Amino acid sequence: MSEGRRDIQFEIQYLLSLTLVVFGLLSLAPVKEGMNNWIAYLVILSLAAHLSIFNIVYSLGHATGLSVDMVESVKHWSVPTLLFIGCTFVYLILHASIGIIYLHLNQVLGSTSSEWEIVIKYIVPLFLVGTMGYSVKRRGIDPLSSFEGINIKVVPEFVRVFPTTEGSKALLVKVENNGDETFDYDLDIDIPEIVTLHKDGDTITDHFAEDSEVAPGRADRYSFELSHIAQEHSAEELQVTINADSASYTTRVELELA
Repeated sequence: MSEGRRDIQFEIQYLLSLTLVVFGLLSLAPVKEGMNNWIAYLVILSLAAHLSIFNIVYSLGHATGLSVDMVESVKHWSVPTLLFIGCTFVYLILHASIGIIYLHLNQVLGSTSSEWEIVIKYIVPLFLVGTMGYSVKRRGIDPLSSFEGINIKVVPEFVRVFPTTEGSKALLVKVENNGDETFDYDLDIDIPEIVTLHKDGDTITDHFAEDSEVAPGRADRYSFELSHIAQEHSAEELQVTINADSASYTTRVELELA
């Protein structure tokens, strides 16, 4: 699973949308009363820096097709800055929301100490952002990072299957490791009831499963021949899944039973 190309236009639209939201919050009097405007200024500054520096250089390299050290460095560092912008924006929203609630409670219950105000308006949002960030990292970023540098190919996408293996194209699966660490994975193939896979002289029905690992710079290759026992011309679907940690790659192969 090679690294996908970033959509610069979507990224810029996303950042501009965040900018409009921040300016919108600053224009609302009830919100301004409950939050520290300097936090909003920090978000705006981060957005401006990313838009004016990182994306301009990234777009230049993308448009010219040139691969230079500066452009590659900017591509690398722009991902952490995007994460930082997202975290500061969430912190601002939580800070503003809690600030409004705190302001109203303070009017009803009476004034509280400045120490409690700091804890409620600044530390609580920071704790919530940290908790959400940790959850996203464990359940989203870490599992997906296990496929970094992994190239998976399942070909062909369409196979015409005959009652015997003669005449049917082989189904090929390749798991290539271009990363720096050994890739542990499970290969699972769900097979239609009337279809049989043949591998190294063995016949496989219903389900194929194999645990394996591929070292950096190496590739695992699988070749399956197919046959069927259908009584008439029909269409079926075969599902190939690569599982690693908490993430998975799935593709489907269309089968025409001739």
